[in-house]
Amino acid sequence: MIKQEALTNLCQLLQELYSTRYDANRVAEEAGLNLTSIATSDKLVNYWWNILVEAHKRNRVSALVKSAAFEWDERTAEIKAAFQSYETAADSSDAIEQIGAVAASSTTISTGGGAYIGGGMNLSDGDFVGRDKIVHGDEVKGDKVGGDKITVGNISGGTGIAIGRGAQANVNQGVAAADLAAIFAPLVQVIQSAPADKRGEVTQKVEELKQEAAKGDKADDRRMAKIIDGLADLVPSAVSAVVGIFATPLLSGLAGNATQYILDKIQGE
Repeated sequence: MIKQEALTNLCQLLQELYSTRYDANRVAEEAGLNLTSIATSDKLVNYWWNILVEAHKRNRVSALVKSAAFEWDERTAEIKAAFQSYETAADSSDAIEQIGAVAASSTTISTGGGAYIGGGMNLSDGDFVGRDKIVHGDEVKGDKVGGDKITVGNISGGTGIAIGRGAQANVNQGVAAADLAAIFAPLVQVIQSAPADKRGEVTQKVEELKQEAAKGDKADDRRMAKIIDGLADLVPSAVSAVVGIFATPLLSGLAGNATQYILDKIQGE
């Protein structure tokens, strides 16, 4: 088997495990890949191929697979086998490229002393002049302001930004640790009754659920659903406590479609 064939097998497996572009992007970012380096595609299978090709070129396939194996513990053996096939595969004689990627090119432009614009141009703030500009009378540069003028600097990466008179911004960045400790206290108490051989695994799942819930509206709905399902299987007596967590005012809006489905399932609804 060659690398290209092994990558194809990994591509089919990852597409099956992660069937949305959101999940594909999340796994790629967790593996340390830059999404701007990955060619987009309307077909998810092609997009996953492009992710794997980028991971292959950056030596990040291992990180990509590790992330998937962590989330899909019931299919860990299958994921590891596919990665092992990739690791031991011979290098491909042909270059492995992304689908739909545009090759870099260069162009020489001769303007004879004039101006050249390679892309779009916005003239809303003034004139574009190729050579000389002659002005008769006054020329005003900048804005003409009838009321307040507000100047805003670089706000990239900011949160809760409100601009202008009377503007307000509300931000939910997560849940405080003290609040989480109080909400999870009944569940922590219940898991003490778990069998000794399972207590370590159960404790880990409770901690994973707490960490995900702490993200507030940034929590991964599918991941929470999977953790809850596993907890219910390991400690059936914890069902009531788990359901109670998502009935609290602070976390009542956190359960998405996947989490709500699992909550209904473990209650027998």
